[in-house]
Amino acid sequence: MRRKIAIHNNFHLILFALPALLLIITMSELPFLLNFFYSFTKWSGLAKTPVYIGLQNYFVTLKDPNFLNSLLFTFKYTICVVILTNVLAMALAIILDKPLRLKNLFRTVFFMPNIIGLIIIGFIWRYIFTRGFDAFYNLTQLLIFSWSWLGDHKLAWISLVLVAVWQSVGYMMVIYIAGLQTIPQDVLESAALEGVTGLRMFFSIILPLIMPSVTICFFLTMANNLKVFDLVYALTGGGPGTSTTSISVNIYRESFQASRYGYGTAQAVLFFLIILALTLIQLRIFKQREVEL
Repeated sequence: MRRKIAIHNNFHLILFALPALLLIITMSELPFLLNFFYSFTKWSGLAKTPVYIGLQNYFVTLKDPNFLNSLLFTFKYTICVVILTNVLAMALAIILDKPLRLKNLFRTVFFMPNIIGLIIIGFIWRYIFTRGFDAFYNLTQLLIFSWSWLGDHKLAWISLVLVAVWQSVGYMMVIYIAGLQTIPQDVLESAALEGVTGLRMFFSIILPLIMPSVTICFFLTMANNLKVFDLVYALTGGGPGTSTTSISVNIYRESFQASRYGYGTAQAVLFFLIILALTLIQLRIFKQREVEL
């Protein structure tokens, strides 16, 4: 009797979940799997029948200077954003985890940029780097405001890094604060009695105990910034020239602007495999450094 009731209840749960499951499979998983098929074809995205060409798209991709340059830029951009975001977020978390009077206000202020979409942030900062900085220069005569932050290829990628860090640091700060609050106070007090203070306290006690938070934050920042598209598209458009073209923007151009859908999906598949490999390596390395109380 109980078994029949359990089967009956599970049937109803499956029935309720089925529409959402079918929607996810249809709108997400099926197109993802079809990408692997299209990557072996020559197809414009509009023709009725794709032409099977085997591994040709992959061979061309590995020799394509646009793909390799965009991949190099994406790695450079991601490394800078990941390091700066996590260092600043951890520093802010340590400061705002202390019993400060206005700590909740500061937490809110630092978190607020995260609730704004990156495409909107890109357009806002594009206005600031152009019209806003011109106005600041007229008021202050500081040379830093007269630089072409979006027109100079040496400054454009720095602008992207600064905006990305500004947008994401608050969210990572919240995760680090949650990790800091899981550390038992008696552990810190015992370490202090033993004479452990300052940087030694941080690197020997605090950092090992918040490694789960570090793992999460590095995973999120690395995955999000490797796939960056909207911020680049809105802020620099991949320019000047192609100096700030991320791999996602390059895939978009090949697939939808150049109508080389098969070639674009081959780049997307290669990029997916790169992200998967880097993510697994990062998680394995960081998980080995986690400790339990």
